Amino acid sequence: MKRLRGARPIALLLACVLALSAAASGTMAWADFSQHRTNIAEGEGPGMLRSALLQKYESGTKTPVSGVEFALYRVNFDGTATPMQSYITGRDGQILASDLKSGDYYWQESRPAPGFLPEIEDGQPKKYPFSLPGENEQPVRVTAYNTRRQGKLALRKTVANSDESPLTQAQKDLLFEFTVTFLDGKSYTYSIDGGAAQTIVSGGKIYLKSGQTAQFNNMPVGIGYVITETPVAHYVTTSENHAANVPEGGITAAFINTYNPAPPNNGSLTITKTVIGEGADPEQDFDFTALIGGETHSFTLKHDESKTFDGLPLGTAYVVSEVNVPQGYTANHDRYIGTISAAGAAIALPFVNHYEGENPPDLPGNLEVTKTIAGPGVNLDKAFTFEIAFTGRDAPQSPQTFTLKHNEKKTFTGIPRGVAYTITESAESGYRADFSIAGGVIS
Repeated sequence: MKRLRGARPIALLLACVLALSAAASGTMAWADFSQHRTNIAEGEGPGMLRSALLQKYESGTKTPVSGVEFALYRVNFDGTATPMQSYITGRDGQILASDLKSGDYYWQESRPAPGFLPEIEDGQPKKYPFSLPGENEQPVRVTAYNTRRQGKLALRKTVANSDESPLTQAQKDLLFEFTVTFLDGKSYTYSIDGGAAQTIVSGGKIYLKSGQTAQFNNMPVGIGYVITETPVAHYVTTSENHAANVPEGGITAAFINTYNPAPPNNGSLTITKTVIGEGADPEQDFDFTALIGGETHSFTLKHDESKTFDGLPLGTAYVVSEVNVPQGYTANHDRYIGTISAAGAAIALPFVNHYEGENPPDLPGNLEVTKTIAGPGVNLDKAFTFEIAFTGRDAPQSPQTFTLKHNEKKTFTGIPRGVAYTITESAESGYRADFSIAGGVIS
């Protein structure tokens, strides 16, 4: 009997709870209680938080896109959404959101990276929904894509005489050779003066006469390029925008060749500075030291600036080095060594820096060596000998010796970051090299 009397109040209490809950919600309340217990078990309690990872790629590729701003929203029970926090993709194109409770969420792009189109769906920025389950040891991964904007790149050639006389027919018919390198290593389509479409691979050649223009109409905005012209005897070359990133409004790389039939007896050195890469500061100073004929010169250059040393006698030796490269920038070469070995030699020493940010990924790099021969009566089948030496941790075997003919190239791949290299070209009778030694660091 004591047992029965003790059980009755419990039954009455449960009945009261059920009746009270039914009066408040209009339904049985066991679902409310169980939902409360589930929320605690699935992440609302201490020590049970989840994480989500967003990966941003360029459309059609596995190239990460940095600098994209996303907002993270949590979906409420009534279908509305609560903004959680804003994030920006890093160099790896990723965002990691931690300390999240279980439930439904979505990412929404609030600002695309420079040079990219926003992803639009139903007239608004696309949503990337995902759910965080009760248990997930690894972050829930969402992949999103952006399409690059398109810009135009024009390569224009102009020829003039130093005495301003009209061009001869031979000058009008003369083809000038250009090497076009795209920093993404891809191929692109162009046409000359509206003619048939042609495709050029990165590092390929384009040939233009005076007055002609090669037009690239569908270049991804932000892609870096470098265009170099093969020297022609007695023509002095000046250029504008020979190395840059393609902007949305388009860009023209203009090359002007001025014919001077009587070059001076002395030679000259021109050091040029080019800076490429998204986020690069065009006002950044780069330091140089030039040892010319035993005299030391120190100077700084910004993007698209140059410094020329004129009147250098035959036999003048030089060493030009870039020093104290700013953090976040890498250099294609950091020094050139050579000698003024021909009358009227106008030697160009290009220094190109690529901006990679403050914390570039520790990835191996490639090194490409190319050979170009110019001048009347040259033997295009002649082979020239080079030696390359690598130093540093996990450096490739060295020294290595190889030969190159006109327009040939040799590529060394998979070189660890931080390995230094020195390339030396052997002297050949009857030929003058602009520089005999070039060196740098893989970065």
